[in-house]
Amino acid sequence: LLRKSVHAYVLEHQQTVGALVDALEEVKLPGDKTYRAALVEPPAREVLVRTPASLRQRLPRKFDYAARDEANRKLGRAGEQWVIGYEQQRLTELGHPELFQRLDWVSDTQGDGAGFDILSFEEDAHE
Repeated sequence: LLRKSVHAYVLEHQQTVGALVDALEEVKLPGDKTYRAALVEPPAREVLVRTPASLRQRLPRKFDYAARDEANRKLGRAGEQWVIGYEQQRLTELGHPELFQRLDWVSDTQGDGAGFDILSFEEDAHE
């Protein structure tokens, strides 16, 4: 009964539901400069088994692909800027602020396709 009621509501209020979904997908740009707090252990791997009942049912709706692409570009650039700040702090804390001057934002200076976005250094000055 709940499933039928929700399905009927979604069909009747597609525009409202679409706006809610879009709001959930809103891009949040990184802004917190507490770089060390971002370093955590990776989570344990889980094996997920999908059953036909758990598959998402997709409803047709209008989608602004250009806006999503622009939001993704902004998010990617903001993430790279965050990494640049992180690397500056890391290299300075290691006692090598001169290495930060040699850091290369490859995706910005040369474009995509290098296989990495930022060229940085280890404590022993190796790339």
